[in-house]
Amino acid sequence: MKRFKGYLVILLLLLTTGCATVALSALSGVGFAVDYSQSNVASRTFTFPVDQTDKATMFALKEMGIKVVDDSTTEKGKRIKAATEELDIIIDLEQVTAKVTKVNVNARKGPMIKDKATASEIIAQVAKALEIKEKSEDGLDILSRWSNEKIYPQNQ
Repeated sequence: MKRFKGYLVILLLLLTTGCATVALSALSGVGFAVDYSQSNVASRTFTFPVDQTDKATMFALKEMGIKVVDDSTTEKGKRIKAATEELDIIIDLEQVTAKVTKVNVNARKGPMIKDKATASEIIAQVAKALEIKEKSEDGLDILSRWSNEKIYPQNQ
């Protein structure tokens, strides 16, 4: 029986050549496929409170020409929904401590295709905005002005 299972696994691997996700999912169960999907969400932790990280995120989105569709408060922090012509973007700001915020960016085109490059660039731009704030006391004022000028599609 053990030998039969071994042959079955080899047969499955041969049938799924070129599709490593399916092959690995078949070998390790559903958990791996979910982990693979979650790994395409860019994330980074910043040593800034949620409100400052939120302002920096709004600034970064505006600078990148990405439209904010909605922003709301969640149990753990904030959720920002944004969009381009091709991508739906969800940004979660999770308060880890009063001075630490974890940012998760999920940029996707449809339900299955994710754009980790764009998600990573959004995080890089948030870091850049937070750097401006850190280097200058006026930086926070600049970010506040930008974040107060949120661009929602219905306001255009």
